[in-house]
This record gives sequence, C-alpha cells and structure tokens, in this order.
Amino acid sequence: MNCILEFTARNNYPFRPSVLIINSQMPASKQAVLLHTGPSTLPTITVTQLASTLKVGGSFITDFNQSLAYSNIPSYWGSFVSNVRSVQ
Repeated sequence: MNCILEFTARNNYPFRPSVLIINSQMPASKQAVLLHTGPSTLPTITVTQLASTLKVGGSFITDFNQSLAYSNIPSYWGSFVSNVRSVQ
C-alpha cells in the first residue's frame, strides 16, 4: 500500500468516494480505506463502492469508535468479508 486513508464515519458518512484521490501516481489498487465509528449495520453500498467500483487495495469498516476500532472485531465482520468476496 502506498496510501492508507482513515475516516471517521461520524464525519464522513455516508462515505463519498470523491474524498479519495485516485490517479496514475496514486492508483486505487495501492490505497487502503479504514472507516471506523461506522453505522451499526454493514454499509453494503460502501463495501461495493470500495471493492468493486473503485477497486481499492484494501478496506476495513467497523462500527467501533477510533479508540476501540483496531482491537475489536466488528459485529458484522462475517458479512463484511462475504460482501467483499462477492463483489470482487
């Protein structure tokens, strides 16, 4: 990954792909998007935008806030993984 972008869903939800800079110097495949403090249900539209439409190199979406986001598994982890796999 050349670029890892972290967003707080509270300030950036619904997620807007226009906040990403995608060009020949920063292709989507070299970027990862981390979205914490998300909604309590999996935002499948966002998963599709990131994995299928934009084809970012990696994504992580969680309903935990920033202080807990990277030490806990989101409640919808299984659905997130299944959704990513189905749209790739």
